[in-house]
Amino acid sequence: MHPSIASHKSRWSLSGVTQSCVNLIYRLSTLYVLGLLVLLLQHVLLPQRDGFLALTQVFEPYLFAPLLVVLPLAIMRRSALLGSAIGVCCLIGLLRMGPTWISLPPLETPDAYRFSAATWNMYVANYDFDEIAPTIAAAEANIVALQEFTPPHRTALENDAVLTERYPFRYLEPGDSDGMAILSTFPILEQGILRNVERPESFPVVWARVDLGEGRTLMVVTAHPRAPHTPFRQPVPFPRTFDTAGGRADIAFLRAFIDPLLKNNEPLLLLGDFNLTERDPAYRDVSVGLTDAHLETGLGSGNTWILSQIRKLNVGMLRIDYLFSSPQVTPLRTSVNCAIVGSDHCVLRGVFEMR
Repeated sequence: MHPSIASHKSRWSLSGVTQSCVNLIYRLSTLYVLGLLVLLLQHVLLPQRDGFLALTQVFEPYLFAPLLVVLPLAIMRRSALLGSAIGVCCLIGLLRMGPTWISLPPLETPDAYRFSAATWNMYVANYDFDEIAPTIAAAEANIVALQEFTPPHRTALENDAVLTERYPFRYLEPGDSDGMAILSTFPILEQGILRNVERPESFPVVWARVDLGEGRTLMVVTAHPRAPHTPFRQPVPFPRTFDTAGGRADIAFLRAFIDPLLKNNEPLLLLGDFNLTERDPAYRDVSVGLTDAHLETGLGSGNTWILSQIRKLNVGMLRIDYLFSSPQVTPLRTSVNCAIVGSDHCVLRGVFEMR
């Protein structure tokens, strides 16, 4: 065979293989985008509380990442089907996540009383004790709610002179993952811990009524509903892909406590790590009758949970920590500090006002 003919056949063969690969990638990309569109519609119309589909709701924002690769392919192929599907997916994503990223904070009332509050899941295995007090102090909040508060964490707080002076009023309930604490610059009038005796495995609810002065009081409640059972915590084969029953029970117990307070129009602040995103149906169970401070006033994702493997990047991956307030308490602005040492949660801070 003449060399030129062999070379031509080789190029033709290589070109054919390349074209086949491109066609395969295009088909797979189309299937992914159409599948994502169906999944997003399911998230909107039939959100799930448990199972694999519920897990996809948690990580929904990250399902859009492959579209950055697929979009150039749709443009190159001039595919109306693929381009339209990408456009609809992006529109749904914008409607779903836009309100979280961009808010219009209310105007401050000139004669209102203002205060700040912060919440931080310290992480039960946080042994960077020298960093605990500086992290809390950096929040510069009048009220601080802490979760996964352990006896060594308590020792670290009590041994710090700056925090002792700044927060003379405190209610500490150290434990394991269920440990919690409330630090306050305001006098604490009452305090308590509620345990679900019918479910001993449930996490408690910790509360304190603080005196803001001039006849104003505020009920501060911190909670930490249990995290879902996930595939990452169970052996293979695992029977439960994503089970939120424990967290739902803790939320029901919490609502049984705060609902009468809301009915009596008591100013209330609910802070904590709730182990759920706003895409979870249980989010409404928690937030009904309350205002989500970041959703109302914040800018950016508001993500507060840090993936351990990329902790040094100081970037939150999911928004699962919240500042909720009753109608008598108006959020003005929020901020998130993810430059944290030792914990897998960022510090969420908010400024509020009361008339």
